[in-house]
Amino acid sequence: MGRRKNGEAPQVRFHRHSGQAIVRINGKVIYLGPFGSREANAAYHRILAEWHATNGNVAVPEAKPAPSRRRRRPAAAAPTAPAPVAPAPAGLTVAEVCVLWVADCEQRYTRKDGSQSSTIHECRMIVRALEADGMLPAAAFKAKALVAVQRRLVDDGRPRTTVNRIVKGIRRLFRWATVNEYVPDGLVHALEAVEPLRPGQTDAAELEPVADVPDDHVDRTLAAMHRVPRDLVRFIRLVGCRPGEACMIRPSDVDTTGPVWRWTLPKHKNMWRGHARVVWIGPKAQAVLRPYLKRRPEQYCFSPVESERDRLKYLGRKEVRARLAMCKESYSVSSLRCAVQRACRRAKVPLWSPMQLRHTAATEAREAFGLDAAQARLGHKSADITQVYASVSDKHAMQVAAALG
Repeated sequence: MGRRKNGEAPQVRFHRHSGQAIVRINGKVIYLGPFGSREANAAYHRILAEWHATNGNVAVPEAKPAPSRRRRRPAAAAPTAPAPVAPAPAGLTVAEVCVLWVADCEQRYTRKDGSQSSTIHECRMIVRALEADGMLPAAAFKAKALVAVQRRLVDDGRPRTTVNRIVKGIRRLFRWATVNEYVPDGLVHALEAVEPLRPGQTDAAELEPVADVPDDHVDRTLAAMHRVPRDLVRFIRLVGCRPGEACMIRPSDVDTTGPVWRWTLPKHKNMWRGHARVVWIGPKAQAVLRPYLKRRPEQYCFSPVESERDRLKYLGRKEVRARLAMCKESYSVSSLRCAVQRACRRAKVPLWSPMQLRHTAATEAREAFGLDAAQARLGHKSADITQVYASVSDKHAMQVAAALG
């Protein structure tokens, strides 16, 4: 049995010499009782709830001495592989329900290739907000407890929209628990009575809207970047795609037969809704992408290894190999954002993120061809979402005022 990964919940093990169920926490063994018994299951869930509520800092009691090998083994034959512990359907704590819910989310939101959806990170954020209520019985978590969580998040400095998203996720958690009969049926209706925070009616901070980035700032930033990340940022600006989508583009995904190239994304944000995602690449973006298509079809076009090889070409071979071994196959959104902001500091321009380029592309398309063009460029199914990205510029407002005012 391999070691438990950092942050992974402790699992029940079968102690062969005594026939008991054990769990190992902080390097110490805790005996739970006969393996598979109701006593062992209840003890395991109590320890698991405490482990989750204290973020792994469980006060481990002094372990009982292991039974001597000379003792007679239990009459029942020891199982070859321990069966998973089935949770009791009633009397669960909030922490236990959270553990079960996260395990179910990890199973549902893991793709066939083994990658995980970003929804799992949001689920863990929701569970962290409930750490203070971990030992509370799940059936007792009602509207007043949810209001307390809401106030606690505001006191911690969370923005208003983030607080509303976490509260909405807590309702989703208990809706799942109701379906699985872990909590009473009427509990979800009580939680839905808690209203979200309204703008101007709360002390919670307000997030500033994501603004467009001027092309002058983009050009000055690109001048301070290396070749591969510079071309990646330029490609995002010309196409208007999401940064995470551009990081994962491969030659096999691009159809170069027509005058306008067709880029079909195998994985994208709304794939679970059954939507297809097609991005059209024009002549300017084709000129940026064309040198990166000369590689194996399954390789990523914009490779950090290629960028590091250009940057470290003056170093020795051994040092270059050691650094290249640490590079990943493709850029991530966070690594690209760090590269952009480092270049912003070198160019002495205000910090901006690659996601702002999508807003700039949407506003550019709306000013030139209207809202429908911006919607088509971004690939949105609804124009209401496009309006969040494509803002109305002051230039049009000044033209209208000059003509009609």
